[in-house]
Amino acid sequence: MKRLSLMVLALALASAPLLAKDTSETAIRHSDQVFSAAWNSHDAKAMAATWMQDGDLINPSGRVAKGRAGIETLLGEEHATAFKHSTYTSGPITIHFLRPDVAVAECFTEITGVVNPDGSSAPSMNVYIMRIVQNKDGQWLTVSARPVIYPTAAVR
Repeated sequence: MKRLSLMVLALALASAPLLAKDTSETAIRHSDQVFSAAWNSHDAKAMAATWMQDGDLINPSGRVAKGRAGIETLLGEEHATAFKHSTYTSGPITIHFLRPDVAVAECFTEITGVVNPDGSSAPSMNVYIMRIVQNKDGQWLTVSARPVIYPTAAVR
């Protein structure tokens, strides 16, 4: 009986990191859903709230935003113009853990409904996004994001 108890305990201890990883992956995917919903509501404050206070963003045009307030400003400006009526649809996310509390999250995203400066409709954008995310007080937040629009369609 003692031997069986030790085996059960060993199995439980061995599976704990796997359960933590699954929980973290679910939370990271949820953070992307929160961002997507905020984008589709054109709520720059809610989008920026998915970043760390000292996070950063370099958008595909090369604009740099540092800090949550700077990110909110950049996103607010974009959603007052080109992205005012856009829709953000995230694809499957690949997650690579660097540490239990830090990961790289990558996905392809489609953005539709973009408007050119002259008011005409822009074609859909296929955007590859790489984010560094960190667990801060139980919440996975973006530390750094690099969305890129490749000149040819990417393979998904």
